[in-house]
Amino acid sequence: MQQRVENLSVIIITLNNEDEIADCLAAVRFAGEVIVVDAGSQDDTVNICQQYADKVIVNRPWPGFGPQKNVALSLATKPWVLSIDADERVPDTLQQEIVSVVCADSSEAPIAYKIPRRSSFCGKFMRFSGWYPDYVLRLFHREAAAFSQDLVHESIQLNHPNQSKQAVGKLKTPLIHYSIKTIDQARQKMYRYAELGAKNKWKNGKSCLAIRPFLSSAWTFLRTYLVQRGLFDGQHGLVLACLNAKGTFIKYHLLRRFNQHQHVPTCGIIVSTCNWPQGLARLLNSIERQTKCPDEVIIADDGSGQVTRDCIEAFQASSALTIKPIWQADDEAQATQVARIRNKAIAAANTDLLIFIDGDCVLPNDFVANHYCLAKRGHLNAGNRVMLSTAQTNEFLQSMPSESMPSTDWRGQVTLTLPQKIKQLYLPLGFFRDFFPRRWKGVKTCNVAIFRQDLLAVNGFDEGFTGWGYEDSDLVIRLYRNGVKRRAARFSASVLHLWHASNIDTQKAEHNRQQLAQTLASNTIKVTQGIDGHIAKVSVAKDCMDKDCMDKKGRD
Repeated sequence: MQQRVENLSVIIITLNNEDEIADCLAAVRFAGEVIVVDAGSQDDTVNICQQYADKVIVNRPWPGFGPQKNVALSLATKPWVLSIDADERVPDTLQQEIVSVVCADSSEAPIAYKIPRRSSFCGKFMRFSGWYPDYVLRLFHREAAAFSQDLVHESIQLNHPNQSKQAVGKLKTPLIHYSIKTIDQARQKMYRYAELGAKNKWKNGKSCLAIRPFLSSAWTFLRTYLVQRGLFDGQHGLVLACLNAKGTFIKYHLLRRFNQHQHVPTCGIIVSTCNWPQGLARLLNSIERQTKCPDEVIIADDGSGQVTRDCIEAFQASSALTIKPIWQADDEAQATQVARIRNKAIAAANTDLLIFIDGDCVLPNDFVANHYCLAKRGHLNAGNRVMLSTAQTNEFLQSMPSESMPSTDWRGQVTLTLPQKIKQLYLPLGFFRDFFPRRWKGVKTCNVAIFRQDLLAVNGFDEGFTGWGYEDSDLVIRLYRNGVKRRAARFSASVLHLWHASNIDTQKAEHNRQQLAQTLASNTIKVTQGIDGHIAKVSVAKDCMDKDCMDKKGRD
């Protein structure tokens, strides 16, 4: 067994890293102490860490990279600390170099060391693009440094009396960094860092002009591809430059949104479903793989049987998502009431932005992120759906969940006429999306994002509509009358609609059509049969829960 260096602690933070953490920990066995701080992994990460590490703790909710690493640093007891990530490896030659540094007995030696890093991008170790040699400060005296409080792109801040450049040395052997394995992972990481960067800037009181996202993203591309010579990394360099530019654009775009809202909006999904557990399972799988995970998922179940309930409960037990089912009995005497169950879901929601989808749809990986980026106060996002045929739906349902995304693989298989293809082109410039601000036809609750306060202002859905159909058009018309405007999210936030037999009741559909005609003929904004009663019930339930908690504490 390799002899351990007793004056060195290694600190690592983790979250769902079961595929890579064992190799990472095996490469730092030479350290006298290995500490892992986990952010609440849902996979086998913690169990694997317990086999290798000396200390493993779970610290959640996630406070951000800087604060989380400070938690790990506070647990270290050795004079020297090496901080690495779960996707990094310490090769043998670097181990030897670190050992020689930490075992040296010299008062003139540096108090910290930067380590060069070789990073891989989609299977290729990058030589340019700003990724190599990429010196990172990772080895330091425990009492001479601390991490910044930044949510992302944290840095090590030296607090030793001698903070000159001479106080920081450089090692020669590179740290190996398996940064990004797939394009989907790259996009997910890009969005996560962009959102965290925007939150960090907003938290520090930063603002930016409307032109800043465009100028900064253009400069980011030029810097990565030309100044940092990304063009010599071939197609990998080009893709990386584009992703860096998009991440910069999203960061400043979200910063402007946060300043407009005067806070960081939360985002939830409301799923309407009824007795199709197979389709619902595929939808929930696609939500789990989102670039931006929603803060909560509310399943508005309009009278499903036990099989659907079992499906939902299984996801609740295994998923990292916050899943809240809202049940409604399928009472034939009162007929199916999708308007009512959606109102119950809105009443139970705790997020600012609500994205409505149906249980027969599947989401592209960037669906939630794109809706969130497009969201603007006083507007609703009107997305579109791409209809799959019977054969395509069967093939889709039979495939493994991981094979179903990204949805771009399926868009090309959907047969569309030329006019339909032209209508569904992605519109890259924001101002085009605000054309036709009062067009209500085509806005469907299988893909629409609305701020909760706007829904409360019109009292939600009209429960005078029975069954499925036209209740969404009625809602949109009343929202427009109350000042809300439409934003086109076509193909920026689209869904795949799985084929299934329609169970529309023609009598109910005709009743709803007449009800919609009455709405169009009137000036109604706020309905009488709406969300009011459900809001009151939710408030009473919360008060009762709070009282029970207080009574329990009193008994304890």
